[in-house]
Amino acid sequence: MDGETARHIIRVENQAARELLRAGLIEKGREAETLAEALRPWAEGRRVSNWREWRPPDRAIGPELFRALSAAYQWRNIRPLTGRTWHYDHFKGERPVYPEIDGDEIPILAKDLSNPGARYLGGAIDSTVCLVHDGLKYCAQFCRDARPPEVVLVVPDEVHPPRHGRLNDGVLARLLTEDLINQIKAGRAMEAALAAGEPVVSTVHDWCRDVAGVLAGLTPEAGQGFAYLISDSVACESQYIADASTLRRAYLALALAYLEEVQERMPDYAEASGQEPRVSMSISGNTIYGGQFGAQIANIDSTIAGVAQQGSREVADALKALEQAVLSQEGLDEEQRRDLLDNVGYLAEAAETPPGQRNRGIIKSVLSALSLAATSGDDLNRTMETWGGVLHGLMP
Repeated sequence: MDGETARHIIRVENQAARELLRAGLIEKGREAETLAEALRPWAEGRRVSNWREWRPPDRAIGPELFRALSAAYQWRNIRPLTGRTWHYDHFKGERPVYPEIDGDEIPILAKDLSNPGARYLGGAIDSTVCLVHDGLKYCAQFCRDARPPEVVLVVPDEVHPPRHGRLNDGVLARLLTEDLINQIKAGRAMEAALAAGEPVVSTVHDWCRDVAGVLAGLTPEAGQGFAYLISDSVACESQYIADASTLRRAYLALALAYLEEVQERMPDYAEASGQEPRVSMSISGNTIYGGQFGAQIANIDSTIAGVAQQGSREVADALKALEQAVLSQEGLDEEQRRDLLDNVGYLAEAAETPPGQRNRGIIKSVLSALSLAATSGDDLNRTMETWGGVLHGLMP
């Protein structure tokens, strides 16, 4: 998935989230109204101006009132949608004076209701019921009138890692690179699992947090750019997102593209920090490829970039995923990996060629070789299952 597609998805999900959020507010308003109605029989005619001065004999809270009051205390306003401080105060620039049914101004707090048989001053009970009832009525009205903000999910602009970055003092380029490529591998695995509809072990937001820890080894600008791109990724786990899986893939696409740029700039960052840069370095899985291997990968990447520039974004994504799978596939010796990369390179060249000039027989043979190799490896097998249809579409 390219950046333009990812941003379009976030834009669409923003609108869908606003609609779901509005529906959630309406439902919360109904809940608050129902809870207030349950307390109304005990609230009517029992206003207390100063409950501390009103001291009739103490009494216990009756069973029905206890249940109604407990239910009110358990009710909470609509939960935040994103990781920002989104709450009722984003609506109309206001914040309700009674956002939660709890607070020091209420004589009997939720924690005090642990003992149903406890006895309280009569004024304290009546004052609590009236305050909670009024608070629920206020929240119910606020939910009915409120409108979600126009921007619930920020669509991030295009951002790139700094050209002139450095490693922080005491950070080794080699070790930071290893951590970086491990995170790229984890992100690619999550991306492939989401595309195939498979369950993922951790959330995108958790992965982003781990990546941020790695980028902390560089000067702040690198981490700041990444943080901006994924600032709303926590929203993927919200109940107010219509298509959470697609939104996760969108944030992953933006994040992985950024990390791959960081990866490309690592030799420059190392050199600027006084450390020895690696020449023709390419990174995949837990391996740093240099020399001819690095040049082979660089050539394939250049061809894939040409395919993307021609407008074949999906094909470019499929080829990039295939290349990554070949590089991360365990159990291959150097010759086998090189041969499979040659096959990926041929498919990339075929994708750049007009359909009428492609050799169907060779493309079919290449795909057969990749499918055969996929039978002995999870990464390659998953990629062929996910992108096989796109790759077979290269045959004229």
